[in-house]
Amino acid sequence: MPSADHRNRDPKSDTMAAAYQHFRRPIPTAIDPDNRSRDIQRAVSYLHILGDLPVHVRQEASLRRATAIDYEKNWPFVWSRTRTLLKQCVIQNEPTTAKGMDFRDMFPKIVSFHSASTTWCDLDHMSTLSLMQSTPDLFPLMIQTWKFCVDHEHPYLTINFLLFNLSFNLSKADASLFSQHCNLISRPEVVKPLLSYIRTEARRKDIMKSGPLEYAFMIISTLTQASRKCMDVLIAYDTLDCLA
Repeated sequence: MPSADHRNRDPKSDTMAAAYQHFRRPIPTAIDPDNRSRDIQRAVSYLHILGDLPVHVRQEASLRRATAIDYEKNWPFVWSRTRTLLKQCVIQNEPTTAKGMDFRDMFPKIVSFHSASTTWCDLDHMSTLSLMQSTPDLFPLMIQTWKFCVDHEHPYLTINFLLFNLSFNLSKADASLFSQHCNLISRPEVVKPLLSYIRTEARRKDIMKSGPLEYAFMIISTLTQASRKCMDVLIAYDTLDCLA
């Protein structure tokens, strides 16, 4: 007869433990999306499992807390692997084969896993805000992945717009972090594609069905309220024409 500990055990815990162990291995210095190794394919599979983690965490409070604490403990290793894969398979290297492009197109979902909800344990654990505070390059890489989705009209554009908007708004709880994010979004390489997306989508007949457009307006709204400097940037890019 199974013990109480066995009955209460999260069925995904063994897989998660294997994932965390895998992410502690040395990260390859070069990754070719057209010819990925078995190690890389396994890492991607584990990242997708972790990406669904908040959805599957339905245990009692003590197990949820233990799961969150375990995740936070392993977060530096998870992020190191995520960052490397995104940079080398999406942002820096352009695949040359259909198989490579299919592999690349899986990645925009990976960066969103840590924000499937603001918190799935309690306010002290596993929040997007705490991850951004402890990981300076997290939000910038979110933005790079979002821009990739915009440029390629990627199927994961909606979830990346959601992540962008959610993370930006959560950062308001930390004045210094929010200021950094405002400065990043105000840069031409970010604000111009954001406004261009709004202008393009606003001309579509099915505008009411565009979730990403709603998130885009929310991001602009947050930016307009941030500071006079941000407002001046938006005015310089004729943002009022987008909102008219």
